[in-house]
Amino acid sequence: MATILPTQTDIVRDARGIVRRISHARSLYQTADFVPASPTSLANWYLQNVGSLYGLDPSWLDGRPAATNDAYSAIEINRLTLADVKPSRDTIVVSYSQLYAGLPVFLAGLAVRIRKDLSSVISSQSTLHLDIEIDAQRLKSSKRCQINVTEEQLSKMLGLGSKTERPKVKTSRLVIYRYLQKARFDPAINEEGQPPSSPELKLPEVSGSILTDMHYIVRDVLFSLELPDWGVFEWRALIEVDTDSVLYLRAFVESCTGAIFRDDPITISGDVTNSSCAPIATLDSLAEAVTLQGLIASDPNASKLSLKPLTMLE
Repeated sequence: MATILPTQTDIVRDARGIVRRISHARSLYQTADFVPASPTSLANWYLQNVGSLYGLDPSWLDGRPAATNDAYSAIEINRLTLADVKPSRDTIVVSYSQLYAGLPVFLAGLAVRIRKDLSSVISSQSTLHLDIEIDAQRLKSSKRCQINVTEEQLSKMLGLGSKTERPKVKTSRLVIYRYLQKARFDPAINEEGQPPSSPELKLPEVSGSILTDMHYIVRDVLFSLELPDWGVFEWRALIEVDTDSVLYLRAFVESCTGAIFRDDPITISGDVTNSSCAPIATLDSLAEAVTLQGLIASDPNASKLSLKPLTMLE
């Protein structure tokens, strides 16, 4: 049966033509005769009605456990599990995580934004992976593989030398990950014209058997590691279980650069058309970089700085 959407529904697809976002902001998806008992029941009802646009089979929501034998089917192997119900001022976001044969799919799932009074759905978005192909026998055997890694093993996988502190492993679990060669490292590390925004490790090369844009069973390892000039950071590494290749590495740190307006754009330029709705290129040309006040060097010879608390004013 064809999915019926309200008029003025906006659908966003990715480069492959897969639906990634459905917005009902201009014409809300009303509950009609359905009376939801909770935010989750409304989100489930909505996905039963429009989930096919995302490639979602209704059985993904029925809560049955994944198959444990070799006879996996496309329906049995995929599941959605409730991840979070997060209220804000006027809306609630119900989030789901995708499971494949009982294993979480890294950063894959669905989110449904609804009105707080449960009268309608505002939007939904998907990061589902619909093209996972992993041999059933491999899935079965992976559940018996060694999940945890020792500090010595992790040091070798990361290619750490003897002079580097050993990592301290916090947690480890198995997940499904789509390997993307360009996403192996944080793309902002060597951003042109900017100082390093994150510590970097020189990892061993990925095994030649690993292909980009393919899914693999990996260990999701969270650990801490101390590096010169950076100190101690928390990290995440996704490590393929057969080859011990690190397919993804991130330090839990964020950096940013920016500029300020010394006054409002109209006053700066003398042009009344330069309001907040002016083109971005125009507004950017009126902003300037300045030295932040309140920076305190923790060590005169160190590059690490601390910053006094700032108050942001509108």
